[in-house]
Amino acid sequence: MEKVNYKFEQFQNAYKRLEEALALEFPTPETKADSVIQRFEFTTELFWKFLKALLDFKGVTVNASPVDVLRAAKLAGLLAADDQWIALVHDRNLTSHTYDEAQAMAIYEKIGSTYAGMFKQFIEEYAKSDR
Repeated sequence: MEKVNYKFEQFQNAYKRLEEALALEFPTPETKADSVIQRFEFTTELFWKFLKALLDFKGVTVNASPVDVLRAAKLAGLLAADDQWIALVHDRNLTSHTYDEAQAMAIYEKIGSTYAGMFKQFIEEYAKSDR
């Protein structure tokens, strides 16, 4: 469980940094979007790796792809729905592997309006759980 707790702490810290970036003022909207997107990428990566460690601890064997981990987490009762999480991972992949400014700005908007709240809700619910 020590590994799981460590990964959860890493994920929480990344989420806090994402929240900080969302709250800060930047010289231009583009620099703010770049910062938020970078922190979103870190947070997403640490989130699914935390879930993988938790599933491993619970004895659930799963492939190491983020989508497989999210689906297994839903089946294990760790996520209420996996479709929003899969969309989140898809958007993370888009920001990491291609760069289209209009697409990046649309994802930046989703991070602030949807994805950050999903992370926050998960953290709050997990912190209240029996673990």
